Amino acid sequence: MQSSKGKTIAKVIGYLLVVVVLVAVVGLIYRFTNGFNEDFKTFFVEHNGNQILTTDTEMSLDTGEVYRFDVKYTFDTENTQPKDYNVKVLPNVERDFDYTVDGERYLYSKAGDLTAAFALSKQDTYFEITIPEDMSLQKALESCYPGQSVDVPESAGADNPYPYALIVSSYNESVVYHIYLSIGVNVTGVSLDQTEIVFSGYVDGAESFLIGYDTLGWGSFSSLDIECPKSAKPGENVTVTATIVTGLAEQYKISRVSLVSTDTGEEIEENLTTNGNTYTFIMPEEEVTIMFYIVPIDM
Repeated sequence: MQSSKGKTIAKVIGYLLVVVVLVAVVGLIYRFTNGFNEDFKTFFVEHNGNQILTTDTEMSLDTGEVYRFDVKYTFDTENTQPKDYNVKVLPNVERDFDYTVDGERYLYSKAGDLTAAFALSKQDTYFEITIPEDMSLQKALESCYPGQSVDVPESAGADNPYPYALIVSSYNESVVYHIYLSIGVNVTGVSLDQTEIVFSGYVDGAESFLIGYDTLGWGSFSSLDIECPKSAKPGENVTVTATIVTGLAEQYKISRVSLVSTDTGEEIEENLTTNGNTYTFIMPEEEVTIMFYIVPIDM
């Protein structure tokens, strides 16, 4: 007959197991809902072992490379029959521009499907895209008009470092991911518009690396008013200003800001140097993402 002490220990162990399971479930839900800010993801994308679980993300790609993305359904097992999925590349329009085809003017936002420019190879459980050595907005748009003369102005896309949107969705489009792509070009380039000069690639013999930003916790891109340079050279002092937008500032706060390697996802700096709403760091020799942790004020 089991003693009362044994029964008590069994109960404690049972309670602990329940707590462990609950913590695991909450952690899973937190991860697959982008910190409870989005619907639970029953479908996700994986690149280089990193799960993409946020509806909107940014990624920088190099020319002359092939990139593989695995697609997975959250509750499928190894024995589950693969389900279909959808993938395409469309224009990402932060600032629209005109281009001409055989002398007729068109808007980039209306260009339609740019997938052909990326030589998409779609398989049952993954797909690959290829970035040509001579990739440019000109080349991408030419894929939409074979045999026609396409003319893209030099200033096109100067204010949009991520001009392409890789759209990946589940078979019924209940889950959709927008992966905004920046294509690196290892040349010295200068793009002009009416208000500024935007340098890209190698400048004065030194390489500039892209700077992106993301959020974790209770916030999203729309939660922040942010001033952040698009790129910097290694060793440069980078200054970023960020505040919670009006209307949310009474409920939420920025609890921590870290610097993350865009390529590996590993933290480079756990806490950036701060001065009020200003954050500073020294630019490393790689592309980085500034991660803002947003939580309720009372936490």
